[in-house]
Amino acid sequence: MKYVYTSNFGGYDSFLSGNVSSFEGLSFVYFHNNPSKFFSENLSKHGWIGQYIDLEKQNAAVLNRSVKFHPWKYLPSNLTESIYIDSNVTVISSPEVIFEEFSDVDVGFYRHWARETFIEEFLECARAGHFFLPFALNLLNYVAVDYKITRLPECNLIYMKNNSLSKAFSMSWWTKYLQGPKRDQLHVKSALAESNVTHFISPVNEQRIRNLCFSTSGTHDGKQLKLKQRFIRQLNKAFL
Repeated sequence: MKYVYTSNFGGYDSFLSGNVSSFEGLSFVYFHNNPSKFFSENLSKHGWIGQYIDLEKQNAAVLNRSVKFHPWKYLPSNLTESIYIDSNVTVISSPEVIFEEFSDVDVGFYRHWARETFIEEFLECARAGHFFLPFALNLLNYVAVDYKITRLPECNLIYMKNNSLSKAFSMSWWTKYLQGPKRDQLHVKSALAESNVTHFISPVNEQRIRNLCFSTSGTHDGKQLKLKQRFIRQLNKAFL
C-alpha cells in the first residue's frame, strides 16, 4: 500500500494538510498528540487517518523526526512505499505522480530551493543558531560528500520504498541526527553517500512541487527562536 503521511507533535503547526478524501489508491496518515475529539473528527472529515501518540516525556521535535525517518515503524504492515511531508505542507492534488517519478529508486527527494551544498547548509544553520559553530567543525568531513552528491535535498518531502536498503539509510541518517546537530538536512547527504540505497534528488526544485501537488504557503505557528538559539546565533557571528 502507498502511504502519504505527516506528523505534528506539540502543536508546532496548525492543520494545513488539505482535503484528501477524493484521492483514490493512496492512504493518508496524520500522526499527532492532540487529544481533542474535534481535531480527530476534522482529520477524518478531510480524509486523513489520525494516529494519536502520547508524548509522555518524549521531546516533540525528536519524535517528529523519528516518525519522519522511520515510516515502517509507524505505518501499517502493508506498507510498500511512502511519501513523508511536513505538516505545514498542504496536499492540493493527488501525489500519485510523485510515486511514479521515484518508482525506480529506493529513496527520493527534490532539490533544495535555495542551497546546493553542505557548506551552504552548514553556514546557514550556524547563522540561525542551530549549533555552536566551534563544536560543529567536526562535521566538515561531510564536505567531501558534496563531490559525490551534488544536490542538497529539501527534506520537507521524502519518498521511501519499504525495503532493507531504505531502512539502513534512514537508520544511518537517524544516528547522525541524534549524535550531531538536530538539523536533518545537515546529515542527509552523508547518510546517502555511506549507504547502498539507490536514490534520486530531482533537479526540479521544491518550488515547482508547490504548484504540482502541494502548497507550502502555511506558516509554522510555533517557529520562534528560543533564547538559547538567539544566544548561539550571536556567538556564531564572531566566527563567521
